[in-house]
Amino acid sequence: MRPTLQTQAKTSSSAQPSFTPARTGLLQRKCACGGSPGPTGECESCRKKKLQRRSENLHLSTISHPLSSVSNVPAIVHEVLRSPGQPLAAHTAAFVEPRFGHSFGDVRVRSENKLPQSNDSRAQSRITTSMNDAAELPISGDREPDVDLAEKTAPTEAPPDIAETPKSCCSMESFGSSNDSYVDTDTDTRKNIKFTCKVKSGSDTKKCVMVNWIQGTAKNKDGTFRSVKMFDKTVDYNFATTRSDSLDKDPVYWSDGSARWNYQAAGADSFYATDSPGPQAWVDGIDYNLKFKMCLYCIDDVSATSDETGSGVKNPLKCIDWGFKAKYDATAKKFTH
Repeated sequence: MRPTLQTQAKTSSSAQPSFTPARTGLLQRKCACGGSPGPTGECESCRKKKLQRRSENLHLSTISHPLSSVSNVPAIVHEVLRSPGQPLAAHTAAFVEPRFGHSFGDVRVRSENKLPQSNDSRAQSRITTSMNDAAELPISGDREPDVDLAEKTAPTEAPPDIAETPKSCCSMESFGSSNDSYVDTDTDTRKNIKFTCKVKSGSDTKKCVMVNWIQGTAKNKDGTFRSVKMFDKTVDYNFATTRSDSLDKDPVYWSDGSARWNYQAAGADSFYATDSPGPQAWVDGIDYNLKFKMCLYCIDDVSATSDETGSGVKNPLKCIDWGFKAKYDATAKKFTH
């Protein structure tokens, strides 16, 4: 046997059988960041970041077009979203962009008065309000309720009917005074004031009457009050508050037992009355300090029986304030007003 063959045979017969396991797994690579890869070939950290970016992109697309995935919305909504407009106001963009981590430079809004006309005014109101008032959106997890502003507006109600003032039976055109000044002598002072009423042409003058009101005092030199007749009684000339000025129970000025209307005619449509306060004769120290108010009324608004409070007298048409103030110094023969 040749040596070479012997060697081969020897080797073949003496060697122990052995097996080297073959590598059947795939070739593993490191993650792009250098970390240990997972089943997807990325490390756990990179996988989470990738999922986060997908979530943000989905969130931003919803913000850019919040109604794009909602069905059955009015056509006006999509028309507004597609329409050109102005960019967000600078202060609004500065407010929302840092919070969403996204630039809204491509977002366009239209002013409310330029929105396309549509019967669905509620959709217009909501879209315009949400865009223009983005800076006021809540940042916390709480969400404001979707409330239509039109529903919060209180309905306009017609004002309650205002009761009309009954038309007066006295058709006054004018009511005024004259001669409101003092005329002094050495022993007397008078104010012959005159009150004149003019009614509308063709009206009944006797439907108009005067009532005088008084407040104040009349004293003697020793400080005692002088006496005066009022409502059929003699009383002190001392009236702390305004009261009706009448000799009898009928408060109509110049009335008497025979008639209520006793004025002087001044043509077909006018009449007048006069007054001249003061004593019959002045003596030293007499002091009058009186305030008056002469008022015009419809005769139907003045009761024929009244008292010092003026009960049954209502609805004055016009009043004229006047007064009488005089103190007599007999030695100096002088009146102080």
